[in-house]
Amino acid sequence: MARVLANGLISGRIGDVIHYVHNGKQCIRKAGKSLDPNTLKQKIHRAKYRGVSHFLKHFKEVVKIGYPAPQYIDSGYNEAFQHHYRNSLVDVTINPEEPLFEIDFSKVRLARGLK
Repeated sequence: MARVLANGLISGRIGDVIHYVHNGKQCIRKAGKSLDPNTLKQKIHRAKYRGVSHFLKHFKEVVKIGYPAPQYIDSGYNEAFQHHYRNSLVDVTINPEEPLFEIDFSKVRLARGLK
C-alpha cells in the first residue's frame, strides 16, 4: 500500500512498482521476485516462530517483570522467547507440508526467578 507524504511525494508499493524518496527526489523501481525456495525446514521454523510470537504477545508486560534483562541477551522478552521456542512447543502437524505447533502449557514459564 502506498501513501502520499506531506510534501506530495509517494512512498510505498502500487502493484508491482515500488515508489520511494531518495535524497528528496521521487524514485520508482520494479518490485523484485522472491527467490525463497520455502523449504520444509523453513516452514517448520516459521510455524514455531509464529506460535511463540502469538502466545507471548499477550504476556509482554508480565514477561518484562518476570524476565529482567540479563547482560548477555538484549532483553528479557528475548530470553522468554528463546525458552518457549526451545521447550514449550508440541508438534501437532497433520499434513507434512503444513507444519503446526501448539504451546504445551505445562512447560510455560512467564518468570525466570532469581539466578
